[in-house]
Amino acid sequence: MAAVENIMVNRFIFLLLVICASATSVLAQPEEYQFSRIDIDNGLSHNQVNSISKDRKGFIWFGCMSGLNRYDGYKCKVFKHDSRDSTSLIDDYIVRVMEGPEGFIWVETGNGFNVFDPYTETFERNILRSLKK
Repeated sequence: MAAVENIMVNRFIFLLLVICASATSVLAQPEEYQFSRIDIDNGLSHNQVNSISKDRKGFIWFGCMSGLNRYDGYKCKVFKHDSRDSTSLIDDYIVRVMEGPEGFIWVETGNGFNVFDPYTETFERNILRSLKK
């Protein structure tokens, strides 16, 4: 009787080990991710990226040495300084990009902060005015 019980216990342990081993091999399978390379050949303003941020709408923002880039998953829209336009960036050298309250994008440049309004697609250079909104 003891020998039969031993065989049954051994079979149970063996079966348990097989189940555990198959479960871990299923869980350990690597997931496949698709990556796209974004660089100047794909519309990025510069290959040196200083800051990356994702906003609540899903846009990826890249702060580069030569402008601010908004990536929608397909293409980049580049925002740059224009000396004839007071609603453009104050400087092209982007240090940091972050999303602030109400979906406004705060952009730190080499010459100070700008606040991007996604509804008008313009920049406010006077951050005190933006803070009062």
